[in-house]
Amino acid sequence: MRLEDSARFVTTGAGRIEYAEAGEGPTLLSLHPAFGGWDSGLGMAAAFWKGGFRVLAPSRPGYLGTPAEVGTSPAAQADGLAALLDALGIERCAVFGHCAGGLVGYVLAARHPDRVQCLVAVSTPTDPDVGVGSTLLRVALTRPVVSRMMSRDRKLLAEGGVAAARRMIGDDSTLPKETVSVLAERVMADPDRAAFVTEVWATRTRRSSERIAGARIDALQVDDVLASPPLASITCPTLVVHGGAELLALRHAERAAHTIPDAESRVIPDGCHHGLWVNDDAAEQQAYVRRWLVSHISP
Repeated sequence: MRLEDSARFVTTGAGRIEYAEAGEGPTLLSLHPAFGGWDSGLGMAAAFWKGGFRVLAPSRPGYLGTPAEVGTSPAAQADGLAALLDALGIERCAVFGHCAGGLVGYVLAARHPDRVQCLVAVSTPTDPDVGVGSTLLRVALTRPVVSRMMSRDRKLLAEGGVAAARRMIGDDSTLPKETVSVLAERVMADPDRAAFVTEVWATRTRRSSERIAGARIDALQVDDVLASPPLASITCPTLVVHGGAELLALRHAERAAHTIPDAESRVIPDGCHHGLWVNDDAAEQQAYVRRWLVSHISP
């Protein structure tokens, strides 16, 4: 699952957008979380481009090669993604988004219902209380703080990965420390789950300075849409996936599942923020999502 430097650029009506793609089949637009990019977008969707989908993974505005000006709000980002589909000649597609990427997916489905066949939102916030205050976020997203954080994570990854897996799981879950430690050991003993840590989550530590502008947009420019997300306006089939042991409280998924007409909810028991990729049943959870996508894509 090693990611190659295969990014491309296209000029759209919203500006220049960086993207990458892999696989063959129906198009699945993969929307990465904070501190992501095309690289993490491809990596988190590996089960899909290996399983019958053409995955299209853009760097959202402010990440890597896509300028922040392309979209400094979820609405502007959604319009930019519609422009990307126009530029690539894609009429409609499925959408898969994680966390901040899932929020943009919600807005895309609401603003451009004719472009989204179905939507999967994983561990996605739906109200302003995400567990971290805006003042702390502003401090945490300064270059010196980000540099120290990423340096620490690179060191943990270099030590063999178990410590990095422990940090990744523990920092975004309510699981006891002992449970986190045992799970981290099992994750790194499984090649597929270990690859998520060392090749997908780890992308955030590479070219991290080129991801700060996007992370600041995700953290500081979303309060309006989180206060009143356009969930009731979403008309496409929607699957809401959430971990049962996330710091991002389960009520975020419940709000989406209860508000989006006919949405389906899937809670991963004891799942952390990355439970879809690192829980012991990750392969089965991903297979369920893939089957759901296949069943909701029109021929």
